[in-house]
Amino acid sequence: MAALDGKVALITGAASKRGIGHGIALALAEAGADVAVSDIGRRSLVARAEPQDWRGLDSVVGEVEALGRRAAGIEADVSRGEDVRGLALRVEEQLSRIDILVNCAGAPQEPSIGGGWELPEEEWEHVLAVNLSGPFLMCAAVVPRMLARGEGGRIINISSVLGKRPWPRRPAYNASKHGLIGLTRSLAMDLAQHGITVNAICPGIIDTDRAQARPDPLQRIDFTGAPLTTEEFVRREVPALHRGTPQDIGALAAFLASPSAAYITGQAINVDGGWYMA
Repeated sequence: MAALDGKVALITGAASKRGIGHGIALALAEAGADVAVSDIGRRSLVARAEPQDWRGLDSVVGEVEALGRRAAGIEADVSRGEDVRGLALRVEEQLSRIDILVNCAGAPQEPSIGGGWELPEEEWEHVLAVNLSGPFLMCAAVVPRMLARGEGGRIINISSVLGKRPWPRRPAYNASKHGLIGLTRSLAMDLAQHGITVNAICPGIIDTDRAQARPDPLQRIDFTGAPLTTEEFVRREVPALHRGTPQDIGALAAFLASPSAAYITGQAINVDGGWYMA
């Protein structure tokens, strides 16, 4: 019997082929869960970086079903409360319940600017709406359903190493990911007595379609010398000497969703090849 047999997982931000949400969806399905995946559209916002035959949510659904699990692909904008409430309802209609919620939908890091105070107001509001308000709205829609069943549950928020160690000139992204760790810990305190764990995963530099679409070079954190390409940065700063993969994140998500992690809550766990050891 697989660890997650009989469980239903909902993963937001899962339409990209080389995306963290996709990696998590497959890992949970391989562990036995039925899986609902969601994104703002059938294709991801970085579809131009994906193979032409990749069909976004529909492809993920097909892969999950090929593993012998039930699946659903549903479009929703996590920054809109009406969309979020509709998403939770449709998952229950199609797959009967939600035992595991993975908040993976995220806005990209804002373009490089001269200083954090120069970020346009609308960009600040957009990043915070998706990266922080989105997970809150998802929890607000799903937690009451978990509580009503009285069988516990798992919530996994995808934050970032930048939620612990900020990157220069990325005020909205840094703030949203720091805030998501705070939300994780707050909800963990409220929900532990109900058997619902809430944890955050903090990826480092992961090889995704979104990362490939982001322009090099990277601003050096210490501001010394010329900026580095991503590969130069990895070789200089990451002890493992290579980027991580969506599968690395999926493996941890599957563990946190399993019965083996029942006594782990309120944690923000780095998956970064040793880049930031705190």
